Amino acid sequence: MTVSCISSSRLEELKGHTAQDETLQALSSFIKHGWPQRLHNLPTAVHPYFPFRDELTVDDGIILKGSKAVIPKSLQGDYITIMHRGHPGVEATKRRARGIVFWPFMSRDIEQTVTSCSVCNSTKPHQQKEPLHLHEVPDLPWSTVATDIFEWHCQHYLVVVDSYSGWFEIDLLKDLTSATVIKKLKRHFSVHGAPHTLISDNGRQFTSQRFKDFASQWDFRHVTSSPEYPQSNGLAERAVRSAKQLMEKSHRDGTDVFLNLLNLRNVPCDVNLGSPAERLLSRQTRTTLPITTKLLEPQHRGSEKVKAQLLNKRLTQKVCYDRSSRPLPPLEEGQVVRLQTPQGYDRTGVVKELCKEPRSYLVQSDGNIYRRNRRHILPASEPATAQKDTDHHHYDGLQGVGENNDVEQFKDSTHVESSSDVLHSPRPSRSDGVYRTRFGRVCKPNPRYRD
Repeated sequence: MTVSCISSSRLEELKGHTAQDETLQALSSFIKHGWPQRLHNLPTAVHPYFPFRDELTVDDGIILKGSKAVIPKSLQGDYITIMHRGHPGVEATKRRARGIVFWPFMSRDIEQTVTSCSVCNSTKPHQQKEPLHLHEVPDLPWSTVATDIFEWHCQHYLVVVDSYSGWFEIDLLKDLTSATVIKKLKRHFSVHGAPHTLISDNGRQFTSQRFKDFASQWDFRHVTSSPEYPQSNGLAERAVRSAKQLMEKSHRDGTDVFLNLLNLRNVPCDVNLGSPAERLLSRQTRTTLPITTKLLEPQHRGSEKVKAQLLNKRLTQKVCYDRSSRPLPPLEEGQVVRLQTPQGYDRTGVVKELCKEPRSYLVQSDGNIYRRNRRHILPASEPATAQKDTDHHHYDGLQGVGENNDVEQFKDSTHVESSSDVLHSPRPSRSDGVYRTRFGRVCKPNPRYRD
């Protein structure tokens, strides 16, 4: 055997470290003078080499296993770093190593090093989606309500949707403060009644102290979805999509959006569920179509039958969704993790606690506490970094949750008139239609949708 193909600097380095490694020197002695018949006659440090004793040779001060160099303990980390250049994955790095070098438990050492690589962890793809978690089907109309704010043609709107009936309301917002949102919600609650549960995202309108006082005064439970995970507020997100489609189509054909909304509320979902109006009001509402008085009379639909039908529909959706999903392992308090951001998993943190909301955790990172969904938290085999203690929670990754911050955050946003007629009067902030959302993102409208 020969090692002349190894560069002179690497060869001398490998020789020097091999000569200083007590385990490899003992191994070299057994290779030259013969092996004992039984394993227990060997020093413990040499035991891992016993199964390969027939393949081991010594050439010019370097131990070889076949044609692969045996690397001393002091150089193993450096060699793993060299083989991991370009950041190949765990298995790729193992394949690279198995062809050129050897030491006991090499695969384990490579796996530990690569899985703790911060660059590799920060660029990992999104985690697999988890099985669908269904919200409880309410027993009564307007018992569970969801709300969200959306933007259409540079104007902001509030949507409120009932989980039981699918009935949704649309309101134009003159600004994005808690006071304005609360005023709109009070109007709907005064008509349909105060709900038992209100679901929203973590916008500052909904996390301010004023909104907490509103929830306490009107006696409803306020549940917030996981930040950066709109799917957990899917009821409101679906209503936003329906509202945007309705408004865009009405704008394009020049028809009355409220007359169109009246018609949609009377469109039955199926024979058993009926229309949103029939589920919420127990009757059809009068439209411009000719209809007999008999059909306008209240006809109560059994809540148990409606609930069973709604549950059946949601379970069917869950079966289809879960085909390409798998549960993620739960996280433990104190575990080192990485948080998903638009740039990847480039923020490290430590799990503080499990939230009462499903699959939601509080993670401390850079002195702040963030609430995130499990799908956006990647377990990392990295050393924990020093975290500053903090008393304030950054549930949405933004500073503060007070009413003053609420106003300040949106002081540069586009303000709109409160007249209902402006639903047909979009007002772009610039002639080319480019505008900035309430979160600071610059949006450029699709040229296909321009007039």
